[in-house]
Amino acid sequence: MTSPTSDFTFDSKRCELCGAVWLNGKHHWYGGKTTVNSELDLAGLCCNIQPGDVSKCINPQRGEHGGDTWEKRLKVLEDWERDYYGDRTFGSSS
Repeated sequence: MTSPTSDFTFDSKRCELCGAVWLNGKHHWYGGKTTVNSELDLAGLCCNIQPGDVSKCINPQRGEHGGDTWEKRLKVLEDWERDYYGDRTFGSSS
């Protein structure tokens, strides 16, 4: 009697620079979530702003522009602050 076999394969890669993980060729965030633009977001948040030698970066979207960035996240917070607090800002005593 032969035992059943599976075609299931599992491949994982980890970036030496930032620790980002690819499972079966797809980038996954630390919590396990992945999105359509996950690699582009990672590039904007991490890969494109890494100091020094980035030749070990394994993100295929490194160097591409778009996706999420720290500047975009800051703008969302500033817009929220303006909409919520108006002229008052965090830390103001008036």
